Amino acid sequence: MTPAGLYCPAGDFYVDPRHAVSKAVITHAHSDHARAGHRAVLAHPLTLAVIRKRIDPMARGQALEYGTPVELNGARVSLHPSGHVPGSAQVRIEYKGFVAVVTGDFKIEHDGLTDAYEQQRCHWFITECTFGIPVFRWETQAEIFKQVIWQYRENVSRDTTTILTAYALGKAQRLAHMLAPHVESIVVHRTVAPINAALSKAGLPLPPTKTLNATTLADHSPSRLIIAPGSALRESWVRRIGSTAVYTVSGWVALQTRRRTSSGFALSDHADYPGLLQAVRDTGAERISVDHGYVNEFCAALRKEGLTAEVLREEKIREMSRSEGDQLALPF
Repeated sequence: MTPAGLYCPAGDFYVDPRHAVSKAVITHAHSDHARAGHRAVLAHPLTLAVIRKRIDPMARGQALEYGTPVELNGARVSLHPSGHVPGSAQVRIEYKGFVAVVTGDFKIEHDGLTDAYEQQRCHWFITECTFGIPVFRWETQAEIFKQVIWQYRENVSRDTTTILTAYALGKAQRLAHMLAPHVESIVVHRTVAPINAALSKAGLPLPPTKTLNATTLADHSPSRLIIAPGSALRESWVRRIGSTAVYTVSGWVALQTRRRTSSGFALSDHADYPGLLQAVRDTGAERISVDHGYVNEFCAALRKEGLTAEVLREEKIREMSRSEGDQLALPF
């Protein structure tokens, strides 16, 4: 870990760097992992499509399908499904027989839309642990959606519009995919619609949805389910559609549920605590580094199992100079 982000000296590239670099391997297109300005990007085609739509229209680079290795300065790099959001990937790096895997964000349960998580064996496993404490244990997706559909139907019977707040990339598409057969129609916020369009154009099968605008507001009825990011609730359209029931769709709802203050559904695009533990065990890794989440607690849990675990911290390492990097072919 360097000031610019996670760096691989053997291949002279970064994984999900924090700011613009010469070469970036991107796990997925959420803005805390993908940023604008890189000279060259390597990512799954769906991820690259969304990056160009919502983050960096001028992004240059190479779209790489899952399981297709490329050689970067002597390091063998391949992408493998992480199950997080459409196009998300784990990065497998092999150098002189040593294998490291960077998970990015991931979830174990297959959601039926995103490519299912593909377990990797490695020597060094660098993993997120967003929900890395025991309180986070998910119900199955089928059970959660049963609850959502029941609530939607109850709301319709009361002339109340159901609004689900969710991330514009990943959760919004997952909800639409699972709910489309069970609701009259789905309306998505204007921040969701272009992402849907980019993913559809890149080959992801998504159900038809309407975009929230003056036309859809004019003939709105409670039988239409609305999907929007939480920030959109401050906008005027919420007051124009009459009676509403708003539900947050997020893994963080699990904390509210324990406090009996829940107004949502605990559905996450991240692995829960048991899923994180299982993923780590199944790698067979000799070294585990954790980042992004309950890092100290999760490390302690892994050490109790006799595993060698550490929090990923910034180190001072020698990076290739810009002149050395410029000798490599760009883009990837």
